[in-house]
Amino acid sequence: MGISPDGTVEFAESLKQRSTEFWDNFLKLLEGLKIDLDTRTPINKEFLSLHYQEFRAGKFDVGF
Repeated sequence: MGISPDGTVEFAESLKQRSTEFWDNFLKLLEGLKIDLDTRTPINKEFLSLHYQEFRAGKFDVGF
C-alpha cells in the first residue's frame, strides 16, 4: 500500500493480482480514497513522499 503525497491511497498491482478475493472484498474499497493530510496528526510529508517513490518503484513486494 502506498499513500501519495496528496494523500491518495494506492495498492501495488502485484497485491491485486495475487489476492483477488481479498482485493475484491476489502482493499478495492480503499483504493483511491484520499486522506486529508492537513487535519491529522502532523505528518512528515518528506518521508511520505520518499516512501511513495519507493512504493511506485516496486521496492515493496507483498511476498505471498
